[in-house]
Amino acid sequence: MKTVLLIVLLLTMSTTALEQQKQARHYCGRFLALTLADLCWEYKRSDDSYYDGNNQDLTEPPSPQTAEHRIQKRGVADDCCLRACTLDVLLLYC
Repeated sequence: MKTVLLIVLLLTMSTTALEQQKQARHYCGRFLALTLADLCWEYKRSDDSYYDGNNQDLTEPPSPQTAEHRIQKRGVADDCCLRACTLDVLLLYC
């Protein structure tokens, strides 16, 4: 009985988390900055792990494949403060 309740609780929590991620909200000011910091922390840490010590790679422009998946950071307030956006959209700014 306890196992069934635990499973139901976990399913409910995961469904709620997914719904919150897809729900559009307004992210402004400090709340926007903190949310981006939380979302992008792991993303930025994983970028560092790919550094192989070759300084030549640091001077080359990013490849189009990498750049196409990112949005310029100057528009995050327009996209997520003036208009509502989802966490998926915020992740594009990492």
